[in-house]
Amino acid sequence: MAAIGAILLAAGASQRFGTENKLLVDLGGQPLVRRVAEEITRSGVTEILVVTGYDQPSILRALEGMPVRFIHNANWTAGMGASIATGISAVGPEIEGAFIVPGDMPFLTCGLLDSLVVAFDRNRGDRVIVPATPSGEQRNPILWPRRFFPKLNSLSGGEGAKHLLLSVVTESISVTADDAGVFGDVDTRADLQAARDYSGTIHTAAVMLIVDGQVLDEWGETARRFNVHSIRKSLLSALYGIHVLEGQIDLSKTMAQLGIDDNEPSLTEVEKRATVHDLLKARSGVYHSALYETAGMKARRPKRGSHAPGTFFYYNNWDFNALGTIFERQAKTNLFRGFKQRIGDPIGMQDFRVVDGRYVAGPDSVY
Repeated sequence: MAAIGAILLAAGASQRFGTENKLLVDLGGQPLVRRVAEEITRSGVTEILVVTGYDQPSILRALEGMPVRFIHNANWTAGMGASIATGISAVGPEIEGAFIVPGDMPFLTCGLLDSLVVAFDRNRGDRVIVPATPSGEQRNPILWPRRFFPKLNSLSGGEGAKHLLLSVVTESISVTADDAGVFGDVDTRADLQAARDYSGTIHTAAVMLIVDGQVLDEWGETARRFNVHSIRKSLLSALYGIHVLEGQIDLSKTMAQLGIDDNEPSLTEVEKRATVHDLLKARSGVYHSALYETAGMKARRPKRGSHAPGTFFYYNNWDFNALGTIFERQAKTNLFRGFKQRIGDPIGMQDFRVVDGRYVAGPDSVY
């Protein structure tokens, strides 16, 4: 793998952000710029150069103890181009390519950086590697081959390397990221406040922003345990995936083969043809009464026998209630204990307890 450097730009005054330096804003208990720097260190980058300028002492304190080298741009007021040039001029002779990383990319991931390095290696370190959103829009950070360092070293002004990039389109390779969210940046305090404001409009009780296992930000009652309600359907689907891969659950099995029936009026022969896969897709065609069904759900429930299994999507409780029973029979474990062992503990859930899980019983259904 090629020796790759990263130039982290931390010299600007972030005037649109107000009087506060946006790179020092607290996100998840650490300065924004440190969050970005830590993600770079988790990648395969060989050398990290941090270009300072405005508020240099504070940037140094924010990154104290990190494996980075600081380069000061005394001419930081000249714009981003001057900071890129300052960083490139200090890159070590062994470096074959360098990322230009804006300091305000809190959602940047080491996975994105490593995927760009892979593309760089595939093209023998000769092409400019440009990340792009799923819709094709170019984004940062761009990985530049060493042969372009002289041109980067001559940059100045506030537009950075935009004009240079436009001039080398035929020498560039675009790499599409799976998630456009990794390119999010912060230009104003309003950017940080927008998510909080929106969560308030939909009456959200708690929010945590987690990137690569690191808490980026959180607000609300994040230490409180909540009834997950319909989120259980997604969690149950994830648990099914594990046991399907291990061969314990066969998605092609029908309700008839699994001995699944219900209170009178019981399932019809057609309804019993629904497969486990049909239930997971909410396309069972079974419109039997279900437990924990709201008045609205009852009113919208299609007529029994109106749709054959696998042909019509109807998000409902019966499918997932029955899936809970099928899971326990096939996986031979309690649903809540199985979730804790296979998902909760491995991903580090802090507050899930098996004893908090409960079953609902009633006359409408046995599931």
